[in-house]
Amino acid sequence: MQPSPVPIPALVQTVISCVRLLCERLLYVEPPSLSDAINHLRQTCKPTSCLDDNIGGVAIDGQQREDEYSDKEEKIRSPVNRTSVTRAGDVLDDYIIGNEDDITDEGVDNSGGGIVEALELVREGVHHLVTMYCLSLLPGYLPEWWAEPKKVVPLSKQTRVFRVKACALHKLPIIDFRRYSHFQLEACIYHGGLPVSKRTSSPPAKISHSFFSSIVWKKWLNFGVPLSHLPRECRLCLTLHGLETTSSTNDRGWNRTPIAWVIQKLFDSRGVLIFGPRLLGMWGGDEVMDPLDSPYPNTSRDAVLLELLFEDSGERVKYEEAPPITSHAPSSAKKPGATPSLLYRGLKKMADRDRFSSLSMEDEKLIWSNRFLLRDHLSSSPRGLPLLLLSTPHWRPPHRDDVWAVLGVWPCHDPVHGLELLDPQLADGIVRKTAVSWLSGLHDDDLCDFLPQLVQSLRHDNYERGAMAELLLRRAVLSPRVAHSLYWQLRILATASGERYGVRYRNMTQALDVLLGERIRAEFTTQEELVEQLVAVAAVVKATRDAHRQTMLVHELQRVKERMVGDFRLPLSPSLLVRGVDVESSSFFNSNTVPLKISFLNSDPFGDNIDIIFKVGDDLRQDILVLQMIKLMEKIWLRAGLDLKMVTYDCVATGQDHGMLEVVTDSSTLRAIQTERGVTGSFKDKPLSNWLMRYNTSETDYRKAIDNFTCSCAGYCVATYVLGICDRHNDNIMVKRSGHMFHIDFGKILGNAQMFGSIKRDRVPFVLTRDMAYVINDGDRPTSRFQQFVDLCCTAYNELRRHTHTLLSLLSLVISLDNGVA
Repeated sequence: MQPSPVPIPALVQTVISCVRLLCERLLYVEPPSLSDAINHLRQTCKPTSCLDDNIGGVAIDGQQREDEYSDKEEKIRSPVNRTSVTRAGDVLDDYIIGNEDDITDEGVDNSGGGIVEALELVREGVHHLVTMYCLSLLPGYLPEWWAEPKKVVPLSKQTRVFRVKACALHKLPIIDFRRYSHFQLEACIYHGGLPVSKRTSSPPAKISHSFFSSIVWKKWLNFGVPLSHLPRECRLCLTLHGLETTSSTNDRGWNRTPIAWVIQKLFDSRGVLIFGPRLLGMWGGDEVMDPLDSPYPNTSRDAVLLELLFEDSGERVKYEEAPPITSHAPSSAKKPGATPSLLYRGLKKMADRDRFSSLSMEDEKLIWSNRFLLRDHLSSSPRGLPLLLLSTPHWRPPHRDDVWAVLGVWPCHDPVHGLELLDPQLADGIVRKTAVSWLSGLHDDDLCDFLPQLVQSLRHDNYERGAMAELLLRRAVLSPRVAHSLYWQLRILATASGERYGVRYRNMTQALDVLLGERIRAEFTTQEELVEQLVAVAAVVKATRDAHRQTMLVHELQRVKERMVGDFRLPLSPSLLVRGVDVESSSFFNSNTVPLKISFLNSDPFGDNIDIIFKVGDDLRQDILVLQMIKLMEKIWLRAGLDLKMVTYDCVATGQDHGMLEVVTDSSTLRAIQTERGVTGSFKDKPLSNWLMRYNTSETDYRKAIDNFTCSCAGYCVATYVLGICDRHNDNIMVKRSGHMFHIDFGKILGNAQMFGSIKRDRVPFVLTRDMAYVINDGDRPTSRFQQFVDLCCTAYNELRRHTHTLLSLLSLVISLDNGVA
């Protein structure tokens, strides 16, 4: 027995219900093209059938048809994954096409093309939705009906202007958006923080309602720049503004408030220009859009979704690969026979400025007009090449080709010069490859010294598989020390960088795990388990009353000892191999965060215990930065033949608010030394000298301790002055029994002084107290030893000035990366 034909109202209601359910499953996204198709379908069925806008209930004649609809609905309701998305589209295809022959068109208004044509529009709208979802959220997986263009055309041959269609905004937080009457989308194309197109905006639009609430623009945005002028690293930056009417009667008087933004790369890793529909999760909050920010869309469940349509010409537009860098300047370059002395002095003067000095337009024109002369006269200057790159008028041919030609012949006098080429403003891929090529000449020790900045610079690579990522992974495979440092750098940044950058560091960590192999991966897993257990111990101890903390610490560490069986390495260094916890030798410090002093048994039976401090509640990344800079200063001084007998300690962040620090043995704080004989010791000159005498009883040992103190004091006076380290007091200055002085706890740096109202607590550029001067002079009267101390300070400071470029490059990279430096 043949089933009865499906009445048109029932069929339409079934299709609409299925479409609505599909939109709901795909993040509540209802493209305007699909909304128009649904409205057209409803209009086509009028006036003979009155469709209920409330499509929750569906009436279908025949139990077989009812069961069939339930089956279709169940398939669409399946969990969203790579296969279910396109399967849902196929289900609707089958249902719509399969029922076309059963349609009875009595009473149907065919003026709009008929019910079959209306259903075909719905099918196309469903295809558009599924395709957009796959292209945006399921990379590498496309529906069968999507055919990527096979013809490839070079970008340089394209004369059409770049444009994109602002379609709609979905998943609106109505409560947050209700204060605005209209919404406007603003867009601009940037390269390295500078605009390369005009700024364009959509017309204001209100919130509309269909299946779900959305803001519909359906407006093409024209950027006025030909495709051939787009640099490969350019980004489309879009900002959503909420508009409020002002008190003026003028309809165009708006108060604009930025409420969300997103950044989209225009070229993929293959160099192909983006095309087709895209769905981008926008970032919200109080932060203003920065064109140098993450080019990743927001993937959180609460993100509003921006629907865009990038123009599709039916061809794949591809950025041509960079030609091999030649060893000579292009023949079109006009090179004078000699550089006039006045011109050379002007260029040299600009190169001698520090990197924070801005260039005037006249300076930039002068540098660019003499771009082929810079190599011969400024190649030895670390600022020579960056000056040229920052003076480039634009990054399209022929200027781009001229820069690449200069890069090909610019010599690398020092691998460290590559640090400044990692500036986020220098977004060109060839420039960054040049920087990585120079930095690859660093030895492993030097590479580890710069590793924090190199790892953080990954966020400004346009693609995950960039030159810097390949360098770090390659060196990690060859060096256990690099692998260990890189792993913990990536791990902390994967959690501390937020969702915008965390995905890149998580992917990098996974790549590192695969390359290092199972044995090394097991070692890191053991270290992570140790950290998790110590975090739990610290929380329990901190929550315990003071009188019972030591007992609780012993109890909790005993459990850690039972779980951590066998030899394992500490996160502080791959050289620290231990075999368990010495529970009885462990303790804690009485401070706000209650740091734990954990003593580990050395795997070497003849070695001493390895003591570490585990802190929870402090972000140690700033301490790591300061210690990195001080260690680098010590290397600079040692290479210059100046031994200031510096004492530093290792520090590693194992999480966003916890980490490990090395314990410097046989040392005490200045406060503990001064108050040994009473609280008035802080106002006396002799306590420090007497303390050193107690542990250095012979004349030779005492003279050596004085020399150690004088040199290390000079080094830390210069280091704290250069780095602007504030909040210095006798609780964060320590002295070893051997006389070496060193600083700890770097909570305030770069001149960010502790304030009491409007008064600075730090009123001197560095700390040099009377008891320190007493030790240096070996008495209360000035001697020639104090002049030697002053000479050491001056020599150390002048040596750092000769390496200003390196120090400022490291600091500026941290500042530009917003590392939370206080």
